[in-house]
Amino acid sequence: MLSTCITVAGSDCSGGAGIQADLKVFTAHSVYGMSAITAITSQNTIGVNGVHLIPAPFVEKQIDACMLDVKCNVMKTGMLFIPAILKVTLDMIDRYKLKTVVVDPLIATRKGVLLVLPGYLELFIKELIPRATILTPNIAEASILLKHMTQETIEIHHVDDVKTLGAKLIASGCKNIIIRCDGISFDNEFFVCKDSLTPSSWYVYVLCTSEVQLVIPQKWLSTKIAKGTSCALSSAIAANLANEMDVQTAVKRSVAYTQHALEYSFHLGRGANSLEYSSGYGCLPFEEGEFVGYFRNHPHLSQTWNFLFEHHFLQKFKNTTLAIDEFKKYLALKYHMLMNNAQAAGLTAFSSSNIAVIERSANIIQIIKEENVIHLQICKQYGLAPEQFVDRKPAFVNAHSSFINDVGQREGVLGIQVAMLPFSIILQDIFSKMDILDSGAFKPFVLHCKDSVTIEHINGLLRNLESEASTLVPEKIQQLLNILEQSISFEMAAFDITLDNETTIF
Repeated sequence: MLSTCITVAGSDCSGGAGIQADLKVFTAHSVYGMSAITAITSQNTIGVNGVHLIPAPFVEKQIDACMLDVKCNVMKTGMLFIPAILKVTLDMIDRYKLKTVVVDPLIATRKGVLLVLPGYLELFIKELIPRATILTPNIAEASILLKHMTQETIEIHHVDDVKTLGAKLIASGCKNIIIRCDGISFDNEFFVCKDSLTPSSWYVYVLCTSEVQLVIPQKWLSTKIAKGTSCALSSAIAANLANEMDVQTAVKRSVAYTQHALEYSFHLGRGANSLEYSSGYGCLPFEEGEFVGYFRNHPHLSQTWNFLFEHHFLQKFKNTTLAIDEFKKYLALKYHMLMNNAQAAGLTAFSSSNIAVIERSANIIQIIKEENVIHLQICKQYGLAPEQFVDRKPAFVNAHSSFINDVGQREGVLGIQVAMLPFSIILQDIFSKMDILDSGAFKPFVLHCKDSVTIEHINGLLRNLESEASTLVPEKIQQLLNILEQSISFEMAAFDITLDNETTIF
C-alpha cells in the first residue's frame, strides 16, 4: 500500500518552500502527499511581500477532508502562524490519533528574530512538543526553546555545545530533535569558524534522542544559498517515517537528501537558488556493517583485493610453499607496520584539540599495543627474538611510515583506520579460516588468528571504522578509496619482500 503523509503549512506561490516544497519531497520519496494550507503568501526567490491567513476553521476543514477519506498516519507541520491554527492542528492530531508528527517549528529566523507571538510559543511548548515525534529547529530556534523551557542559554563554540543543547531539550520533554546549525560553519576540528580567515569545512546537523547524540556533518557549500532547506529536511523525515524507517535512519537519509538538494540547487530567479528536489540523489549514509563491505566490493578494487588475498596469501600458506625463514621476515615487517599505525594515531591525537578524536586515537593505540604483545609472542614461537628486528627498519618500513603519517595528517584517525583495513581483513578472511590440521609449520600463527582476543582486536578496529561511516560525503569516500588502494599496494609489497631471498632485514 502506498505510504501517505499530510503537511499543514503555508503556501509559497513561487514553489520554493512551504506546501509546494513538501509535496515535491513527498513525491521524491514515493509518498502520496496531502496538504492543509494555513496561509497564502506572495513571495519569490527574493523575499516575501504578502501573507493572507486562512481562517482556523477552514484549516480544520481541509485536514478533516483528507483524513476522513485517505488513511494517513504521519503529519508534518510547518508555519502555523497563530494560536488558533495551532489549536486546530492539536485537535486534529488527537482526533485522528496520529502517532507520528514531524514539527518544523518556524518560530524564528536563523538570526534569532521571533516570527510568532509569545502566546503562540507558550502553547507550542506546552502542547505541540509533547505530541511531536521529532522537532527540526535551526540553532536559533533550539536556543529560544531551551530559554523558554529551562531559562538556560548555551553559547555555541564547538559541536559539543550543540549536543549539550539538544540533550537539555530532550531532558525537558522533546522526544527527538535534529538541530540544523544554520548560518554556522565548523572547521575540521568542529569548532565554530569565528572569522573569514578560518577555513569552513562542515555544515552540521545534530540528532539527539533519549539514547544517542549523533553529529551528522555535511560539506560546507559556501556558494550555495537556497530557500526551503528546512522544509526539505522536515518533509523528507516525515516521508521516511511514513515509509516505516526508524527515527535515526530516517534522519540520516533525510540529511543526505537535503544536502544533495542544496548541492545541486540551481538559479532560476534573481535571488536565492531553487533546490533540486528530484529523487535521483547520490550517496546515502552507510548503515551499520556496510562500510567495510563497500570497500571490499568496490569495482575498481575488488580484482586487486581478490588477487592479494587468494593468490599472494591464501595459496602460499595453504600449500605451505612459504619457507619459515621467509615467514619470519613477514612477521618482522608486520611488527614495524603495526608500529607505524600506532605512531600515526599518536601524532593525530597530539595535533588535535577535539577530545573525541584523541579518544579514538588512544583506542587504536591500545588495540595495537595489546595485539603487538601477542604478535611478539608468536615471533618467539618461530625463534625470532625482538632484538633481531625491533631496531632494524628496512627502507620499505620507512616508506610505509611516511605513507601512514601523511594519511594521519590529511585524513586523521579515519584515514589511519582505512589504511589498516587490509591487514585486518587478511587476518579475518584468510588465516582465521585455515584448517589447523593443514597449517603445518604455520600452526602457531593460525591459532593466533583464530584466538578470540585477536578477533576482538580486529572487530574493535572495524567497529571504530563503521561508527564514523555515517558522516561521510562522496568526496571523502573517494579519498579513502585512494588510501585503501595505496595500503593494498604496501601489503603486496610486504609479501613480495618476504618472498625475495635477496632482501635481508635481520
